[in-house]
Amino acid sequence: MQKHPALPGREDIVLPGQRFRLPDGSLPIMAGGMPAAPIAYPLGAPSISGTSITVDVALQNPTRITRDIARLAEQKFFANRVFSDAGGISGGAILFELPPSTATDLFAERGVQEVAPGQEFPIMTFLRGVPSLAKPRKLGGKFFVTKEQRARNDVRLLTRAMVQAANTIALTLDSMAVAVLNAAITANSRTSAGQSWNTAAGTTMTTRSGTNTPIADVLAARKFIEVELRGQNLDSILIHPNQELSLAQFAAAAGTSIDGILATAGITNWFASPRITAGTAILYEAGQVGGWANEFPLAQDAWYENETERNWYQWSVSPAMFVDNPYALLQLTGIA
Repeated sequence: MQKHPALPGREDIVLPGQRFRLPDGSLPIMAGGMPAAPIAYPLGAPSISGTSITVDVALQNPTRITRDIARLAEQKFFANRVFSDAGGISGGAILFELPPSTATDLFAERGVQEVAPGQEFPIMTFLRGVPSLAKPRKLGGKFFVTKEQRARNDVRLLTRAMVQAANTIALTLDSMAVAVLNAAITANSRTSAGQSWNTAAGTTMTTRSGTNTPIADVLAARKFIEVELRGQNLDSILIHPNQELSLAQFAAAAGTSIDGILATAGITNWFASPRITAGTAILYEAGQVGGWANEFPLAQDAWYENETERNWYQWSVSPAMFVDNPYALLQLTGIA
């Protein structure tokens, strides 16, 4: 955690893209599920019971709220699974290099040659990529808790605000990630036609073959990448919940699970999200597609507004996501 030098009430929390993890023992409001609202009146003094905390204590410790939101957001989004940590941002942008478009950039442009005794060795030359820029986008929001809500210890209102804030952060970051991935897929024609996974889920032992199943599509995509000779290994997949259902049905009929089915095709990581276009899936190699950096980490400002007698809590973050290796991903289409 980093104290902001100019704002004593401000503290920075690192998002999952920067590998932030909560320390042991700092479980906040939502750790044990939604706490019940107090029913006794008048209300007693602020107190902590297990992992439950009253609104009054939470408002006086805004770092708890920021940590809660960071932890909740981490559980709900997939952007940090696709993009690797690219460090910080200086100068307002990230400079990266796209690989050359030729199909042989895995090897040197000028390779080794036979050398006669006493002859000078040849100089190896290598293809250079295309320099590109990724600019961060500043995202933020705020909410308030009134003096009356604080006095009445409205735990449910604060809990709901925190959960919705975390969901919104997750939605925004995932939407950014999908937009970046789709742009790279379109620009580099990274698609492969599949077949209906819904139809495959309805096949029987007598009608099922090695070519009419979801795994056949995944295996074909992996083989497509291998033939490109770029050294990539598709080991992860993003799917829409509709395709997750078809996979689950297919796996149940085969007496296994989604994990087991995908493992047979070399897929070790998968995630289902409605942000993925229905009827498609994105295969990628974990940690090889691109990077994610924050110009500023998830930062919090908290203040009390005397005019309206409200506590305000404001967050902002400036992420930048980029694909510097489009050949480490491939989109399956037509699998509805």
